Amino acid sequence: MLWKKWLPLCIIIVSLIPIGYYESYTTNQLLKNGRFSICEITRVRIGKGGNRTWVKYSYKGINYDTDGIIPYEFVSLNDVGRRLFIQFLPSKPKDIYLYYKTINVPDSIMSAPDTGWSVKWMEVRFPKVIESIHIPG
Repeated sequence: MLWKKWLPLCIIIVSLIPIGYYESYTTNQLLKNGRFSICEITRVRIGKGGNRTWVKYSYKGINYDTDGIIPYEFVSLNDVGRRLFIQFLPSKPKDIYLYYKTINVPDSIMSAPDTGWSVKWMEVRFPKVIESIHIPG
């Protein structure tokens, strides 16, 4: 009968292992192979758990539009036109990671190169962005 008590706990623990592995793997891939670019907020709507935020960006000549939920304290309804750094893996440019907690893109940077910036380039110029690399949870 003791196994009936411990079985659900064991199942939960075993099911969490792949999630932790995926987050660790993705973070490592971003640090090694990630590319950075600039996105522009095109639309913001109030959502559950945060503001639903739409952004546009391009990579290798292809334009992407995507959306996601960003906590209320970091994006407001007035942020349309705001430019943020994003990061993605070249193999999955549609899956982006927004760095909304760090810094806005300076006005002096008009656009990103067609293939984006490397992690090394960002380390030198925007170390706060690199320090914040993690998978949002």
